[in-house]
Amino acid sequence: QKLFNDGKIKASFRTTIWVCVSQEFSETDLLRNIIKGAGGNHDGEQSRSLLEPLVEGLLRGNKFLLVLDDVWDAQIWDDLLRNPLQGGAAGSRVLVTTRNAGIARQMKAAHVHEMKLLPPEDGWSLLCKKATMNAEEERDAQYLKDT
Repeated sequence: QKLFNDGKIKASFRTTIWVCVSQEFSETDLLRNIIKGAGGNHDGEQSRSLLEPLVEGLLRGNKFLLVLDDVWDAQIWDDLLRNPLQGGAAGSRVLVTTRNAGIARQMKAAHVHEMKLLPPEDGWSLLCKKATMNAEEERDAQYLKDT
């Protein structure tokens, strides 16, 4: 998200949208979240057949960056998003995060970057830093490290 929120990224795209997909997602919720992220209004619409054209209309001719975070099902692309997103301007990008590199490949990703697991000590250090723990708090939370 740090890169997504970077000023250079924001300046490179007319529209930037971040949506969490997760393992159990609703197609209509996903489309509504894309519409909302693009600055549109879905008026509480519940029908996929009415939401898809709204997405298409909002993004047609616009250079956009759409981040689909935590995708578990590759069919989301072919079955739901390919058609409404195809009208974006040249340079538009869809970035997918997933726990399974096979999903990205099934979605015909142009590039797959696999993240390696952090060593346990580095993970602990990162957690302490992000939780802004001082040395005393880190000692008090040491029991978490062992679980």
